[in-house]
Amino acid sequence: MFRFSLRKPGIVLAALAMAVCLGMGVAKACDDDAYPPAAKTLAPITVLQKGETRSIYLTDVYDHHGGVCAGATLAFRAVQHGMDLLFGQQTPDLDDVVILTLAPGGPMDLLDLIVRGTGPGSRTWPPPGIAGGTDKFVFQFMRKSTMQMVTLRLNTELWPEDWFILRAKTKEGTISEAESAKRSRDRQGMLDNFTRLKAAELFGEAEVAHFVAWGAIVPGEIDRHIRDMRRQARAGDSGEL
Repeated sequence: MFRFSLRKPGIVLAALAMAVCLGMGVAKACDDDAYPPAAKTLAPITVLQKGETRSIYLTDVYDHHGGVCAGATLAFRAVQHGMDLLFGQQTPDLDDVVILTLAPGGPMDLLDLIVRGTGPGSRTWPPPGIAGGTDKFVFQFMRKSTMQMVTLRLNTELWPEDWFILRAKTKEGTISEAESAKRSRDRQGMLDNFTRLKAAELFGEAEVAHFVAWGAIVPGEIDRHIRDMRRQARAGDSGEL
């Protein structure tokens, strides 16, 4: 794998979990009716992994994440679009792909499910410094065999400006009835938009370019660095020079 930099931040990631109950091995939505209808009909993401074909549906993502999530829904659409641009009618081979994102939460869970599956140790924990925000929903997809890269950024107008303010108030227990009702409407509106709108409406014009890369990331290296950074953060040492 390669090391790259994200040139411009895009937008958001916010995870919103609805009603959840624990299933066997992964968190399951308590009732299939808790899922938006479009989540059950949206085409799956189909990939090749070690010679085997896998299809991941949006409902699988919700199961893995632990509930319905706007950020995971948007990330699902980003992966669909990015892979389509890089592979066309071919089934994407994960061994030929490198993916970078600025977004934690639902998007990370989505990528874990696609790339790492659901086994023990499959979940990636966010390193210190990565946080949700309307400037963080950025994905870069790289196809090594063609040296092509696609960068997608969310249309920021599709995410409510006060979403994170109201989310903080909800956690603090200071949100008003009117604000809570608005947040519920905003959540439903995002889920509708993120499953219904065309990719061009969600992300605008994709940036497609050829790249050259130097350096390498060996298996397990990212996980090790994240563990070290989280350990330093807990000890009160950011590790910054």
